[in-house]
Amino acid sequence: MVEELEQRGIQIRKEELWNKLQAVQKGLGTSSAFKNAEEIWQNQWQSTVKQLNQGFAWPIQKLAGYYADHAADLIDNPNGGQYSGQSVNSIWDDWAQARFGDALDEFADKVDQLGLPVTPLKKQLSAVRTKVPKIIQTQCELYVRQALANPGNVMHRGFLKFIRFCEIVLPLAAIGWVGYQVFIGYYASNTNHQAYLGVDFAIHSSLLILISWLIPWFILKKLKPSLETSALRGLNKGVAIALGNLEAEVQAVVEKLSAQQSVQLKHIAQLTEQCSNDNHKQATLSNEINPLKRMLIQ
Repeated sequence: MVEELEQRGIQIRKEELWNKLQAVQKGLGTSSAFKNAEEIWQNQWQSTVKQLNQGFAWPIQKLAGYYADHAADLIDNPNGGQYSGQSVNSIWDDWAQARFGDALDEFADKVDQLGLPVTPLKKQLSAVRTKVPKIIQTQCELYVRQALANPGNVMHRGFLKFIRFCEIVLPLAAIGWVGYQVFIGYYASNTNHQAYLGVDFAIHSSLLILISWLIPWFILKKLKPSLETSALRGLNKGVAIALGNLEAEVQAVVEKLSAQQSVQLKHIAQLTEQCSNDNHKQATLSNEINPLKRMLIQ
């Protein structure tokens, strides 16, 4: 009789455990809900990026001029120093941080509406919030340095290299031609007793040499890439890469929580199945006539 009472108590506890597992399973949500959460974040982030880019327009232009004026100091200073702080404070300011925070909060609210656990999500997203300035700083510094080290695009730089080559070769070719004409003229004058080359030849030769050098120099002067434009291009690229990294960070959080949910649901399903099987066995035994049942009936 004592053994039967113990078995009955175990059965009741297993039923309570089964009910709790069902409640926990319901609170974890479904896998399809996490897929919807990923789509919600992508839509939410697209609107947030559009708003951030509109707010970044003026700070980026201002910072591009600052970098153009301090290009040498930026390249010579490998640690960034005050220029790194300037970039973060000018671009990712309190307004940008607030917009990013609003996007995360709105995303968390929508996830909560899907029936997914929001507390672990908020905990993971709080870590992402703290990394934002560092991500913006790293990407902006990297691409600004690359842009200032290689101003202009590939075709532009290739054309300027050709003009620099012409700036050296054309004057040398003109000098060589003038020297050849002087030598031929001197030789012909001594041979045929003709007059030496006159002032007109000297003037025309000087103009030829000057023009052969001046034209490439003028082209290089006018087509020289603007450091401000290069810095602006680097900042825009750095911000775009950083925003992409932020999107990936949140996406990774959602995927991590989805993987954890799958594992937890699998464990709950196993425990639930075990409790159901045990309860079925206990129910079969309880239907049999035993001393405890007879005693309770009497």
